[in-house]
Amino acid sequence: MKTYLVYGVINAIVAALLNLVLYLTGYQTEKLSTGQYLNYIGLVIFFVVLFLGMREAREAKPDKAISYGGALGAAVMIALFSGLFGAVYTYIHFSFINTDYAQYVADMTRQKLAAKGLAEAQIDAAIKMSSLFMKPVLLAIFGVISWVVMGTIGGLILAIFVKREPAPLTDEPPVAA
Repeated sequence: MKTYLVYGVINAIVAALLNLVLYLTGYQTEKLSTGQYLNYIGLVIFFVVLFLGMREAREAKPDKAISYGGALGAAVMIALFSGLFGAVYTYIHFSFINTDYAQYVADMTRQKLAAKGLAEAQIDAAIKMSSLFMKPVLLAIFGVISWVVMGTIGGLILAIFVKREPAPLTDEPPVAA
């Protein structure tokens, strides 16, 4: 359990720092259309931390072995703690730091939809619908869900590389030195 907590906290801290850097450099505000692609950096970091946590969970076992299911379970638990701790920061970030985030998203959406040639009424309807989900509480809740989903998907793949069978038992007595 401690390993899951530690790697969940590490991941949440890294994600919070990335959010702060994106905000302070304008990639969550004026340059949001470019900044949305920089969030993939966070996804890569998430998978690296997830892998390291899964490997640590394996190495913490007495026989240094972990099944595929055990490795997947470790990934899901790390992702869950990452999501829970990250949700707290997400709420704080969008409630007190980047309070105009919803407006920046609306402006970016308006520009993209106008470039596609949509009518003004269609653009307004799309922005109205998306603005319903841009509240800090909902961003935090959806964040937890997405962290767990991405952690499960990543865990399904990474568990292939982390799993390790226990050493075979032998009937031979240990060799005296």
